[in-house]
Amino acid sequence: MIDKIRAALLTFPTARGWLETLLLLVVFTVIAVPGASSSQFLDFAISFRAWLPILVTTFFIPALLEEFIWRVLLVPKPQSKYFWRVGILALLLYVLSHPLGAWLFRPTARDVFYDPAFLLLAGLLGLVCLAAYARTKSLWPSVVIHWLVVAIWLLFGGRFLLET
Repeated sequence: MIDKIRAALLTFPTARGWLETLLLLVVFTVIAVPGASSSQFLDFAISFRAWLPILVTTFFIPALLEEFIWRVLLVPKPQSKYFWRVGILALLLYVLSHPLGAWLFRPTARDVFYDPAFLLLAGLLGLVCLAAYARTKSLWPSVVIHWLVVAIWLLFGGRFLLET
């Protein structure tokens, strides 16, 4: 377990790995933005007042924390023959953790975290992050993808959905 954690944290992607990460982020964006826009998960009236706190906090929570738990701790090394089987199971638990967390800890987020469109997008994000981890064998690309997606969503109106 310690070796797996050390490898995930200390392995840095090659230029090709970062390029593949960018490609995965583009694929996610092409799929997610139209759906998020039509589901009112995005509001393109940008308010930059809170951008720095959002960028900083979302890097650590949820991106770094969730990727460490859902992609590194609960899933075998990417080289394992069980990686994808266990990874998909962890992905399902990751998606289910959102409504459970809203129910237990964040009642103001229930409308969002119970929404099937949100859960589908969370699943897609988790799958893209899992693929980035599988391709690069590093935690960092999935952290960057998760961080950018959540930060951009919050900056473009998602934070208001969580408060109502």
